[in-house]
Amino acid sequence: EKETLDPVYIDYNHKNIVKGTKIELKTPNEGAEIYYTIDGSDPKVNGIKYTEALEINENITVRTYSKQDKKNDSIERNFEFKIGKKEQYKIYLSPSNQIIILE
Repeated sequence: EKETLDPVYIDYNHKNIVKGTKIELKTPNEGAEIYYTIDGSDPKVNGIKYTEALEINENITVRTYSKQDKKNDSIERNFEFKIGKKEQYKIYLSPSNQIIILE
């Protein structure tokens, strides 16, 4: 039985990023090659071999998987990138709604 490769990962919170951010795709399996697409197509059919960090300049979904001779391909993993900043929320507490415990 062949070993199955671990999925591709990134060391980045990909929910909200700044335009021009460079993202590195990684695999914990030494010697495995990473393939990806950014057009929504299947990376096992139309994948581009990963060789350098991807510069994200628009909202995209990167579909990835890794492969290596004599091993089963990893499962596909998708990363959705959104250009923008995290929203900040302010919470206001009304003094009349707080419980005060007196000892």
